[in-house]
Amino acid sequence: MKILFIGEIGPGQTALIRMRALARLGNEVRGVHTIEPWQRASWVQRQVQRRLGRGAVVDEINDKVIS
Repeated sequence: MKILFIGEIGPGQTALIRMRALARLGNEVRGVHTIEPWQRASWVQRQVQRRLGRGAVVDEINDKVIS
């Protein structure tokens, strides 16, 4: 099975552990690391965009997923 895993998949993150577990089960897993765009945004931008599911950061992550 092919799986696209989207999340904070950096070292020490539980998302990385889950992604690796899916791969160990025989799946073809590709990851999209989402922390960098969120870190560049201000606290207010993060809060608003996460609640609305829209904005520049969300658009950037969606572009990474599509590519």
